[in-house]
Amino acid sequence: MFRFGIVPEIHIGRHRIIYNWWDYFLPRSSHEVVGVAIEKRLQELVERLNNSQIDFVISVGDLTDSMTDSQVKTVKKIMRHLRVPWVPLMGNHDIWPYEYNKEGRVLWNANQPIDFREFKKRFKEEFHRSQGVFKEWKEQGDFFQNISFIYSDTKFIVVDNVSRRRALFGLPGNIGFDKLHRESLQWLHEELKTPEKKIVILSHHPLKIKLQINKKILKIAGHRHKFKIQKNKNTISVVTNALYVTPEYQIITVDSDFAISLNYLYGWM
Repeated sequence: MFRFGIVPEIHIGRHRIIYNWWDYFLPRSSHEVVGVAIEKRLQELVERLNNSQIDFVISVGDLTDSMTDSQVKTVKKIMRHLRVPWVPLMGNHDIWPYEYNKEGRVLWNANQPIDFREFKKRFKEEFHRSQGVFKEWKEQGDFFQNISFIYSDTKFIVVDNVSRRRALFGLPGNIGFDKLHRESLQWLHEELKTPEKKIVILSHHPLKIKLQINKKILKIAGHRHKFKIQKNKNTISVVTNALYVTPEYQIITVDSDFAISLNYLYGWM
């Protein structure tokens, strides 16, 4: 048996609740925070995780709001206090760097998205530490974040389904829609041939395909900013919250099955 924690979307660097018209339609919460308050919330999450009996931590992406150097530096500075290894995932907010000022005006917007190779450079220490903990660490290549590893008797498969398209209507950053790339789908099918009977599939956007295999599967994703759990035969699907919207986090216990606990940061719920 082992346990691991999930870091929901963080969005370090977000200074306003409403930037774009679609923000009006995202889940709102009386606990929603921006600016320095997000950093304080992440600090408390790290403290809570350090006081939990877990073996490692995995993020679901959107560590930053727009992948500026200062945002990455802040995430790394806070997460450095985590006592266990953690695996960073790319979200749609981590793909295409840009910067707003506090009034919501775009200061600059990158010409193109970053790839996994560039993302891995920015979190070099974190990936290096993780690779020393997990068995059979594999990466498909430099462009997509398709990776896999084994911990205990469980196979973890990371599937990159983040679009690389520019946002529409002259807006900065990434379009924000999911895209199950051909390479990612091939990667998933190949990695599912593993002899391990328990599989954890990680992606930023919820993975929409159905998997007809005789294994116990846990799918974990983010993006939708609201916690949801579904069970269907041998598959459990978990969509995490966004930390800046609601101060919640998940801990997964893996024994003969998967047990998911929803936890609240002390003092907010």
